[in-house]
Amino acid sequence: QASKRYGVGRGIADLNRAMLLKHEFSQHAQPYLERLVDETKESASLAALYGTSIIYLNHVESPLIMRVSTPVGTLAPLHCTASGKVFLADFGPELFEEVVRFSGLEAYTGSTISTRDELVEHLRGVERQGYALDDEEYEQGARCIAVGLRGSSGAVSAAISISGPSIRMTDDRVPEL
Repeated sequence: QASKRYGVGRGIADLNRAMLLKHEFSQHAQPYLERLVDETKESASLAALYGTSIIYLNHVESPLIMRVSTPVGTLAPLHCTASGKVFLADFGPELFEEVVRFSGLEAYTGSTISTRDELVEHLRGVERQGYALDDEEYEQGARCIAVGLRGSSGAVSAAISISGPSIRMTDDRVPEL
């Protein structure tokens, strides 16, 4: 016989966690994100690790009509987002292998890095340069640059990013951003 009781589902629990994380981070991140948007005219976000994904905790949209929008609470993969790559580059080898095995390397666009070896090589570059670039790997026409924010343990605890249309976020502009 089916029960007529209801319980808290995973969706509500996920939303609750996102809101708690947002509350903790957003008061500190908001002025920095606003400043990034003022200076670059591109959208800025704060993301945290959420299982084998990232979750956007805060977002300030570009004032321009053509912009990239990642609403608070949105989950995104690690291997093809700039913020996700910042976390992957910080993982030790065992954790990296476990995450790749669990989540896979789905190709979202023709530019997505979808092989383990190619991703490993790409992440070495992220470590060297100190930032990650999503070059139309998650969404065609959108580029994103992210840096990791390290907590007291020294590990990346959040990522801050700038996103915009690839027509404005050109190779020439990447060093400035």
